[in-house]
Order: sequence, then structure tokens, then C-alpha cells
Amino acid sequence: MSLDDKRAYFDGIAGLWDQWMNPDSIAERLRPEVAAFGIEPDESVVDIGCGTGNLTRVLLERLSEKGRVIAVDLSEEMLAIARKKNPDN
Repeated sequence: MSLDDKRAYFDGIAGLWDQWMNPDSIAERLRPEVAAFGIEPDESVVDIGCGTGNLTRVLLERLSEKGRVIAVDLSEEMLAIARKKNPDN
């Protein structure tokens, strides 16, 4: 599968992604896992393959205004949804 095919696939399912698994439920499961990493409030974290921003949201909860999450995804549609979930970030 080519890069363009992968991008098209994830762009096509981006609007459905959060319907398959509830983002709040995902966040509840991710919080203890993220806490185990010991991320400090002022650190920078890269969320590669961020999708619709569910992990990004949990990471941002742990960070202060000095902290930063760099969210990266192949799909522009996934990134658009992630930006809507985290508009100030």
C-alpha cells in the first residue's frame, strides 16, 4: 500500500474513528499509562500517529503552559479532528 493510499484510507475513516471507541473511555485507560512515564509539566512530547488526538488530550492534561505536545499524523482529516479537540493547543 502506498503512502497516498494509507493517507486516503485514514482520511476516509477519520470522522468515524471516535465513534468506534469513546474518547472519554480511551482517556480513562490512557491516564495511568501516561502517568507511568513520569512526564514532567514543562516537558515536550511528540505524539506520532496522533490520529484524532485522544492521547494528545491526555498528554496535555499533564503539562503546564511551558509543556508542549507536538502531534503528528499522516492524515490531514485526523489532524483536523485532533485540532478541534485541543483548540488552544
